[in-house]
Amino acid sequence: MLPESFLECARTLANGSGPADYRSAISRAYYAVYNTAVKLLERMSIHKPKNNYHQILQQRLQLSDDTELKQIGSDLSDFHEERVEADYRLDSKRPENQSNAQAAVQKAEAMIAILAGCPTGGARAKKIYDAVVAANLV
Repeated sequence: MLPESFLECARTLANGSGPADYRSAISRAYYAVYNTAVKLLERMSIHKPKNNYHQILQQRLQLSDDTELKQIGSDLSDFHEERVEADYRLDSKRPENQSNAQAAVQKAEAMIAILAGCPTGGARAKKIYDAVVAANLV
């Protein structure tokens, strides 16, 4: 399955009819970005560890020595918090708002566009790889 499938699902859910749809849209939008970032780093030979990968992925991006990826890492950290709120904090009403669900989809689309534009070869990719290795996050 491709991460874009989660984004399509999130779009549909964000136009849904109630709290479960909106919460699920936020979650699926987050996972679309998360899995796109995982695939990008794997194409650079930076493989996924078995545990705690949400935080490690954020750290890898933030320490990548690449301006765009640093921002994605920071944004992904915030997005992860939104996803946790949507999935687990059922007393919170913020994720049950259609506008918030649609905003999450738009955020995911923008983040994925940046990740899609990041090369997996060449000098920029090597700089990213070297920074992640230097941070001992490989």
